[in-house]
Amino acid sequence: MRLHGCARRVAGSIVSVLALGLMASGATSDSSKTADARDKLNFWEGRWKEQVETKETPYSHAASVPSHITCSWTADRRYMVCEYLSEKIDPAEGKPSDHLHL
Repeated sequence: MRLHGCARRVAGSIVSVLALGLMASGATSDSSKTADARDKLNFWEGRWKEQVETKETPYSHAASVPSHITCSWTADRRYMVCEYLSEKIDPAEGKPSDHLHL
């Protein structure tokens, strides 16, 4: 009788382990279908030109500065880095502006 109870516990343990294994494999297959939220930022990656227009205000003067923008992912794909480089002197800074943004 004692052997029968032990065999029942072993069989119950095996069934439990198999059930957990099936649940774990089901969870991993669902998570692989989930898209990475960072993929939404891919449309920023690239190079383009921009014309920065500053309006006349009590704090700034009107100006138009052509700029180049380059955006790309860092090597570990944790950050999107954008560089804004003006083609001529930015009146607000007195020099060509060169800025990085994350």
